[in-house]
Formats: sequence, structure tokens, C-alpha cells
Amino acid sequence: MALAGTLSAPLAEAAEDRSWVERSDRISAIVFESLGPFQPEHASALGLERFDTAALDLKPGRTARHEAAARRVLQRLAALRKAETDPRVRQDLDLLIDAVERQRRTRALEHRLLIPYFDLPKHVFEGLQMLLDARNGESRHRNALQRMRVYAGLEHGVAPLAELARARACASTSGTVSAT
Repeated sequence: MALAGTLSAPLAEAAEDRSWVERSDRISAIVFESLGPFQPEHASALGLERFDTAALDLKPGRTARHEAAARRVLQRLAALRKAETDPRVRQDLDLLIDAVERQRRTRALEHRLLIPYFDLPKHVFEGLQMLLDARNGESRHRNALQRMRVYAGLEHGVAPLAELARARACASTSGTVSAT
């Protein structure tokens, strides 16, 4: 009986120790949920099914909206970090804060220095291919049709992604980049 107690104590300790991982995962979800709407195909590829039917945000003002969302996420992460007592969760918070800040700097440089071009056919193909992957369930396969309707602008109040991409590229070449 003493041997059983000796062997089960480390297992119970290890199970208890997982609580920090779960807390860290919940905090990471804040970033995905806040920034996912700007690149829903990426969030969807990470397994966040709520983004399966959404498409890349290319509407005017995207840069400002994305920046505002990133600032809000950073403020929330900083507040959580300040209150966090577990050093492992604080370390994960540091990594998240660093990742979001790096993304912000990269987006600012890209916005200032690059013409906003991306391979739209490839983006659409990959956005649909990920949902139609044989490893996904039937519900995610059905979501591919909804995403295609969004890409094509067939949903109420949604402009076709190709038109948004063209408008964004034209705005950047005409000097009105701040609208993107």
C-alpha cells in the first residue's frame, strides 16, 4: 500500500501541475479571438472553427482596425501579466506580448514600405483546401462552401475579395495608402 501511495503522488502532482498550462492556453485564446478576424483563414487552420466561414479582412481601414485590436490585446496581456503569480504563465505572457509587438512592427513596416499585394488565387485555394482536408469532419467541409460564398461576395453586405484586393492595391499606388 505504501508503494502505491509513493507511485501515485508524482502522478497527482503532475496532473495538478497542468492547471498552469490550461490557464496559459486560455490567455493565448484571447490573442487568437481578438486578431483572428483579420486573418480568419490562419485562425481556422489552427483549429478555431468559428473562423471557418470568414475571409481575409481587406475592407478600407483594415490597418487602423488591426492596430487598434493589437493595442487592446497588448493592454489586456500586460494587465494579466502584472497580476499573474505563476512564473511559467508569466513567461508565456512575455512570449505572447513579444509576438504581438513583433507583428505590429512588421505590419507597420509593410504598410509603409510595400505595395499591399498578395497572391489572391493562392490565398483562396489554401483557405478552401484547409477546410476540405480529408482529416476534417463534414461540418468543416460544409464551411468551405460558406467561405467560398464570402470570397465571391455572394453573402449579404460582403464585397467580393477580389474587388477589395484590387481597391487596396489601387489605393496604395495612388498614394492613399492610409486608407488600407
